[in-house]
Amino acid sequence: MSGVGRAVDLRTLSSPPGTWDAVVAFSPLLQLIRTEIDAALRKFVEWLTPAGLFLLATAPADIEGLDIEFMGRAVTVGSYPVEELQRRLSDLGLDVVRERVVEFRPDHPSAMVEHDLFLAARRSAP
Repeated sequence: MSGVGRAVDLRTLSSPPGTWDAVVAFSPLLQLIRTEIDAALRKFVEWLTPAGLFLLATAPADIEGLDIEFMGRAVTVGSYPVEELQRRLSDLGLDVVRERVVEFRPDHPSAMVEHDLFLAARRSAP
């Protein structure tokens, strides 16, 4: 797969359909706008083999194009609330098998407490 071992842009990353037993996405979606989040989720599901596993970590919230400071850097973020992420994954053919929301306190003076979603979903059998 292109991009292994080097930095790449998720929006242009590609892989053949049905070639991965698992796709892990720990926080890459947060700095995307919602249309890009939706495209990435579709791409991740396409990459999975039948019964493949998708692992996601993100900060769930009803936000789009929000400018924030994170760890001392200005970033623009987007996300969906937990229930909306679950619905979108279900619509793409994933069954959520486990989820947990935890509180995270970044070690930076200007950082705010955030809630992070950790979610595991399995591709539905064809």
